[in-house]
Amino acid sequence: MTVPTKLKLNNKGATLIELMVILAIIAVLVSGSIVAFNVLNGSNLKNAARTTGSFLETTRTKTMSVVADAWYYTLTRDGDNYYTEIYKVYTDDTGATVEEKIEAEDLGFRVVGSIIADGSETEFADGDMLTIKFDQASGSVKIVDLDGTELTPSENMITIKFVSGAKEASVDLYFVSGKVDIHY
Repeated sequence: MTVPTKLKLNNKGATLIELMVILAIIAVLVSGSIVAFNVLNGSNLKNAARTTGSFLETTRTKTMSVVADAWYYTLTRDGDNYYTEIYKVYTDDTGATVEEKIEAEDLGFRVVGSIIADGSETEFADGDMLTIKFDQASGSVKIVDLDGTELTPSENMITIKFVSGAKEASVDLYFVSGKVDIHY
């Protein structure tokens, strides 16, 4: 029986070029996921501002054109989520006052909401509710209430702001005209 003098071992390690290729692939995957995360956050902000503005405009339009005792808009924070809703208040056939939710939407999470009035910013805390009512005849803002505190800014405007990281989107509501401007 002959014993080979040299055993060939297949102990090849990764070459430097192979390691660099693997690191480059990992870097591309990580940077792609960061871009996707930023796009997702940006779309959450745009959606929150767009939906808020749309619901405010719908509430104002319904207040002026659809018969009811009252219409109002709410923005509520529940945990990490924000919800926007439109309510109709009317008297039914029995004489009872009914509050009916007409539209509702979950604005999503990963955003921080706040309201700016007279230059001071108040961040929504868990359970906070912003209520806005419009005047039936003129469409101007009649009431802005944040958890029992009525806001009547001297600037005749409030801003509802949503922030995620370094990005932000906002909705300006003008008291006299009831006009809504969306910024992102």
